[in-house]
Amino acid sequence: MASDVIRDWFSHTADLIVEHVDEQEGRVRIYFLSSMADNKVVYTKVLPELRQLDLQNATISEVENRLGVPASQRISRQ
Repeated sequence: MASDVIRDWFSHTADLIVEHVDEQEGRVRIYFLSSMADNKVVYTKVLPELRQLDLQNATISEVENRLGVPASQRISRQ
């Protein structure tokens, strides 16, 4: 499972934070390092914006636009 891989990658650090965006279903998560992210921004801007989206039907572009992401690099596992 992807979450296990991420936890393994960051097992050497204690500041990996995992937040469930859709608490009812638990399918969408956001992972961040508290030492590298502004926690206030994550909890007051990012998570509320994500929770307003229909994440089951939203595209990556819609999520990026909603969050105001100027540029991103998409990585996929094949």
